[in-house]
Amino acid sequence: MVNPTVFFNIVGEPLGCFSFGLCVDKVPKTAENLHDLSTGEKGFGYECPSFTELFQDLCARVVTSHTIMAWAASIHGEKFDENFTLKCTGPGILSVANAGPNTSSCLFLISAAKTE
Repeated sequence: MVNPTVFFNIVGEPLGCFSFGLCVDKVPKTAENLHDLSTGEKGFGYECPSFTELFQDLCARVVTSHTIMAWAASIHGEKFDENFTLKCTGPGILSVANAGPNTSSCLFLISAAKTE
């Protein structure tokens, strides 16, 4: 199986375009959620993402218009569960924010450091 790549353009910012490979083979629900929200193929998704919180040496949390309208929405319903197989191994890792089992949604973050 080929793991897809998603792209985020930060409109009006010098950061430009970010691209992230999604690990469908390891975290299929999370990858599908991020892919479909990125492409808008379900009729809703990410538009004009903005970095709302920067945690020094940890991560940047991103809020989108979709997040503001429906904070806990995902393509799988309100919230969903996924395994915790993959870890933030260093800066630049895309992750879905959660508060433990059964709490993944549309809020995502980009790591700025390795986490345990």
